[in-house]
Amino acid sequence: MQDPKAVALIFSSGRIVLTGVTRHEHIDVSLHNLLDMLKKSGITCMDTPSVSVKNIVCTYNLGNECNLVRIMAALMDHEWVEYEPESFPGLVCRITDPKIVFLLFSSGKTVVTGGTNMEDIRKGVGIFTQKLGSIGVL
Repeated sequence: MQDPKAVALIFSSGRIVLTGVTRHEHIDVSLHNLLDMLKKSGITCMDTPSVSVKNIVCTYNLGNECNLVRIMAALMDHEWVEYEPESFPGLVCRITDPKIVFLLFSSGKTVVTGGTNMEDIRKGVGIFTQKLGSIGVL
């Protein structure tokens, strides 16, 4: 779908995954557009389907390059961080409350995933940057 841009994955169970939506307020518009398309194609749809946000993916930039080997060495005794550059070029940091995953790259760019609302994302970013600040990265 083009306006707003979104992709719908439709499963035989009747479940739909809507992905690629860049603004929360576009969820309802994208869903309405999809339901209109399906109904015009002769497919019976619920008028008001149950919708829930399962995963928000954001990007975050620390603003400076990061030495991932140094960060891993400083955090080695923490089970929430892993870095295996042979498998994946980023440092993977998992926090549990809220349950958020950070993929930190040497450029300082970070992918934040796993949150279901922006409040959890913001809280997670605060925890993440505090942990990095405590080892002198920020």
